[in-house]
Amino acid sequence: MKFLSWLISLPFLVVCVLFAVNNRQEVTIDCWPFDYDIKTPLFIVTLGALLLGIMVGAAWVWFGSLRTHLEKRKLSKEVDKLKTKLNEDKPI
Repeated sequence: MKFLSWLISLPFLVVCVLFAVNNRQEVTIDCWPFDYDIKTPLFIVTLGALLLGIMVGAAWVWFGSLRTHLEKRKLSKEVDKLKTKLNEDKPI
């Protein structure tokens, strides 16, 4: 599994580095409600947007599975209680 992770991550990292090297020209970001402009390299804007998207997606999945994890924890505790009760009721 770790090999598969490296197999996917390494080419992605190489593409990101090549993209950053080839897109160093400055762009201006206008922060609309405020009278403020930011000048930054294009690769920072693009990779920052990609990172933000990944983080939002990960949070979305985590919150979506939270109910399932809580239910699993509750059922696991109930199973442990029932096992303890079963072992107490068994004559040796």
